Amino acid sequence: MSIETCAEMLRKSDPDRFLATMTAPPDVRAKLFPLYAFNLEVAHLPWVSAEPMITEMRLQWWQDSIAAVFRGDTPDPHEVLTPLAGVIRAHDLQQQEFHDLIEARRRDTYAQPFTETPQLWQYLQDTSGNLMAIAARMLGVGSGGIKAAQDYGTAAGLANYLLAVPELKARGRMPLPEDSEDTVQSMAREALAMLDQNSNISALKPALPALLTACQARPILKAVAKQPAKVGQGQLQRSDFRRKGRLLVNSMLGRW
Repeated sequence: MSIETCAEMLRKSDPDRFLATMTAPPDVRAKLFPLYAFNLEVAHLPWVSAEPMITEMRLQWWQDSIAAVFRGDTPDPHEVLTPLAGVIRAHDLQQQEFHDLIEARRRDTYAQPFTETPQLWQYLQDTSGNLMAIAARMLGVGSGGIKAAQDYGTAAGLANYLLAVPELKARGRMPLPEDSEDTVQSMAREALAMLDQNSNISALKPALPALLTACQARPILKAVAKQPAKVGQGQLQRSDFRRKGRLLVNSMLGRW
């Protein structure tokens, strides 16, 4: 039940986010690692059991536990919830953002297809967008910058989602509302516009350690905008060298 436990979870299962967080000072890591470990736990739940009811119960446990923390209750010892509760108590966070993030994973539980593009955008906002918004609040971004952080996270979420499309299809999912190159190209272009719109907003500077977790999104989205066939072909993954190099440069230059 420590920050180190949360960090190790990220190192094993979400290495890009782990490395981005490691660029931050220790006090910032202590805020972000529990949040990201929570996100990892919730995101993985629909994939670790073939029984939707079991996943539902675990998701509801997280909903109830987070609600109890916001009420001021002290949770039973838990490797992720305990440090996360300490972070929640120390910052002016919004329970609704946690709630919507968890609820969005119910769609994954039942393999519900996206029948319209706005549904996918909403899913990305509720998951990746809200995760970025929560992190931004933790790091001191004021109310005027939260929407920008959420939009930035949503756009980055699309990049990660498009990376996962081949795997989702292999698991029998229908990840895209319209499985066409025109659709993914249009979404990639829209996401790039969202990144551009929010890349120089001074109000977001306190959230740089969180924004760095999305630093791989732009080259991925550019590749899709140029050659959308790469999504279905599984040709979007970047080498470790290029990913780490981009993270290092962005961290040194203080850009996102």
